Amino acid sequence: AYNPNRDEYLVVWQAFDATVGRQQILGRRLDADGFPIGSVLAISRDPAFDYASATAPVDGNVFDPDVAYDSSSKQYLVAWTDTFEIHAQHLRGDGGFIGPRAFRVSFMGPARDPAYHAYNPRLAANRTAAQWLVTWDGDNPDHRVWARRIAARVEALRDGFKLVRREYPTDLGPVDLLCRDDEGRAGVGEVKRIGEIA
Repeated sequence: AYNPNRDEYLVVWQAFDATVGRQQILGRRLDADGFPIGSVLAISRDPAFDYASATAPVDGNVFDPDVAYDSSSKQYLVAWTDTFEIHAQHLRGDGGFIGPRAFRVSFMGPARDPAYHAYNPRLAANRTAAQWLVTWDGDNPDHRVWARRIAARVEALRDGFKLVRREYPTDLGPVDLLCRDDEGRAGVGEVKRIGEIA
């Protein structure tokens, strides 16, 4: 994906990572002439997101990444599949992570049910709305093309109030956003989505 704000690119790929014993999604920034900038980014290797959990396949492999850049928010979105669901991670224009963890984009069906799959994620950025459209092939259990709009992420919701985690589980069900202020006080938020395509 080309970043016109910095005149550089971010490329993403899947590769076997011997340190964790499975496929990972990696990325690298390239300058306008195609020379590497900085080190390789371990985009899907996030200790706060357990790919061996009930929402991931037994082997924890992730693959088939795509990336798009939104010039209005100056952010990349990288999406990939673990066969059963689509996941994504926001990155700053300089390749730094936004937020503490990757998040789940699709909700195809019961965990690890072989009748439900999500694969071939593809991204398109809408720079006038600071959002991305994520599409994917999915079985639920019939085969369809699915889509979801994802808004740009902000690191600070207001001064001293930062995003801790998306889709935080509680006894009453998950909340969209868990945030904390400088004194450690927690707050939660719900994100209302419109115009989703199923």
